[in-house]
Amino acid sequence: MHRETQQGLNLREVLGELVGRHSARWLGFVEQILRSAADAQDVLQEAVCRVLVAERCFSYEKDVRMYLSRAISKRAIELYHS
Repeated sequence: MHRETQQGLNLREVLGELVGRHSARWLGFVEQILRSAADAQDVLQEAVCRVLVAERCFSYEKDVRMYLSRAISKRAIELYHS
C-alpha cells in the first residue's frame, strides 16, 4: 500500500508505480501521435515533472493516474502542434 502523508498520498512513490505499470501503454499512445519513440519518452518525462511541480494533493491513486494521463495527452498534443 502507499505511504500517506497528512496531505495525502506520497506522490513520488505513486508516480513511480504508475509509470512502471502503465508506461508502455502511454508511450505507445504518444508514439502514435508523434511518430517518434524519443519524443514519446520526453513527453512522459515532462508530464511526470508537470504533475510533481503542480504540488496537488491527491487522496487516491486513480486521481493521480487520471491527472498524469491528462498531462501526457496535453503535452503530446502541444508537441504535435508545434
